[in-house]
Amino acid sequence: MAQVEKGVIEILSKLKSNMTEAQKFRVLHDELIKLVSYGQKNEGTGDIRGGFIYKKLFCEGYARTLSYLCQRAGLEVIYVVGIANYSGTGDNGSGGAFDHAWIKVKIDGQWYNVDPTNNDGMSAGSDAVFYNNFLQSDGEFDLTHTAGRTTSDKAPTTSYERFPNSAFDSYNKDNTDYPLNK
Repeated sequence: MAQVEKGVIEILSKLKSNMTEAQKFRVLHDELIKLVSYGQKNEGTGDIRGGFIYKKLFCEGYARTLSYLCQRAGLEVIYVVGIANYSGTGDNGSGGAFDHAWIKVKIDGQWYNVDPTNNDGMSAGSDAVFYNNFLQSDGEFDLTHTAGRTTSDKAPTTSYERFPNSAFDSYNKDNTDYPLNK
C-alpha cells in the first residue's frame, strides 16, 4: 500500500487550490492515463494496484483508480458498470456489446459520464490522452454505453440501484484546461 499511496500523493500534488472542480478532474484523469497502459485481466489490473504498482489496468481498474483519486481530491464520483459498444470487438472478440466499467463525476453540481479506458492511448509507454468519452451528458454517452446492465445473467456490481441523471449538455472540455506549470 505504500507504493500505491506514493503514486496517489504524486498525482494529488499536481492539484492547486485555485483550480475549479473541472480542472482538478482533468488533472486526475490525464495524469492517471499518462501513468498506465491497458492490460488484460491479471492480478491487480482491475483495482488500484494496477495503476500504481503494475502500471497496467483494464476497465474496472481505470474506473476504480480514477474514482479513488477523485474521492481523495474531494470530488463526488460513482463507479458504474454496464455495457459498452464503441469498438465493435465485444466480449471474447465476438463483436457487439461488452461488459464494461466507467464513472460518473459531479462537477459544479452536475453529473457527467467519463470512460477513462476509452480515453487512453492503450499502447504501452503511450502518454496520449483522448477525450472520446470525457464529461459527457447521458444523452451523448448513452449512445455507446448502458449503465446497470451486463451481457450475462449476472447482476451488475454497483453501489447504486439508480444512477443520477447527468447534466443536459456535455461539459465544454476547453473549460477544463489548467496551467502547465504544475
